[in-house]
Amino acid sequence: MSNSYGDWQKARNVCVIGAGTMGTGIAMALANGGIEVRLTDQDPQAVERSLDMMRRNYARSVKSGRMTEADAAARMARIAPETDEAGFGQADILIEAVFESLDLKKQVFREMDRFAKPGALLATNTSTLDIDVLAACTSRPEMVLGTHFFSPANIMRLLEIVRGARTSPTAIASAMALAKAIKKVGVVVGNGFGFVGNRLVIPYMNEAQFLVEEGATPEQVDRVLTEFGMAMGPLAVADLSGVDVFWRIDQEKPRVPGAREPLGTSLLYSLGRYGQKTGAGWFRYGDDRKAQPDAEVAALVQAEARKH
Repeated sequence: MSNSYGDWQKARNVCVIGAGTMGTGIAMALANGGIEVRLTDQDPQAVERSLDMMRRNYARSVKSGRMTEADAAARMARIAPETDEAGFGQADILIEAVFESLDLKKQVFREMDRFAKPGALLATNTSTLDIDVLAACTSRPEMVLGTHFFSPANIMRLLEIVRGARTSPTAIASAMALAKAIKKVGVVVGNGFGFVGNRLVIPYMNEAQFLVEEGATPEQVDRVLTEFGMAMGPLAVADLSGVDVFWRIDQEKPRVPGAREPLGTSLLYSLGRYGQKTGAGWFRYGDDRKAQPDAEVAALVQAEARKH
């Protein structure tokens, strides 16, 4: 990979590690921008589910007239599925998009560093974790940074580019050029828990849960916020991103002694209610993925609150 900003825009090969919801969206965002993508996951079924999700998303876009069948086919053709590290060495940038677990991400970064070619960027899609801890797992900390996409990654335009203590200007410029190439709004941010977006979102989501604990229903909370002007209510956002994703973030976040902690995320996670992906979270979902009220949720959360 070249060390200049201008030449980076010509780089055409990215490897996405992790074929879950975020990895799927990132792969689509890259393919939509004309970039060749290698999508890899150790679980072959995860890769197949990801490809099926992409086909369905593109089919909806064709049906709605947002793109032609030829466009959809061309974008799918840019995505090569893999189940091992074979594609790591071909990529100009490797983007890790596995579960929000620091130990797992450290393991993945060691593997990326081992197989990636010299000069390749090693990026993480973490939404909250310490970039410098991941960089320390590699022999090239100057080429490590965060590329935090927001869900759904193929639609949301913001891309946080997280600068670690040793991230080089070349790496930052290259990531900014990638953002431009795929029509994202790249914003360079510092390396603090939650960066910028989630430092705002986490307290906002906590307060939404507190309202349910105190007697409101999820639909009341979300209706007030959408009437205020939000595109989606906070609890519907949790269901879209995945209650399990928010649970993992909660496990890693620093604790403030004496601070009130929300109860709903852990409760829903324990019940397997992860949101849209399981058909139930704060709301219930059918095939159309439209949020439907579920009176059981408010009763469960409020009962949990009474215990505390």
